[in-house]
Amino acid sequence: MKQIKRMETKSKKQIADEETHSGEYLLIFVAGGWVNQDPKYDDWLAGRMEIRTYDERYAIDEKRFCIPKSDEWFEFMKKYNGVWVDKSTLEQVKKTLKERFYRVDENHNPIL
Repeated sequence: MKQIKRMETKSKKQIADEETHSGEYLLIFVAGGWVNQDPKYDDWLAGRMEIRTYDERYAIDEKRFCIPKSDEWFEFMKKYNGVWVDKSTLEQVKKTLKERFYRVDENHNPIL
């Protein structure tokens, strides 16, 4: 029986993404509430920023965040979520996440 070789086809979305992405890295934020029974953490967010490239199926890296909810955080996340960035912008975003939006101590407890 003759084997038929399948052709790889791209979806309209994949084609549009190839034509419109302008950077090397795609940033995707995955956030959730703080999983803790203590009510003092009710207004905290914890999660990760996935760093992807167009050629890789899964994230190539991720950076964590853990902070109280704030307008500053939501503006930052809105600015970069789902956005293609170049290497220098990626480094700046990672630095900002570490310095401003990762508030945990050495035991991984939130710093109030």
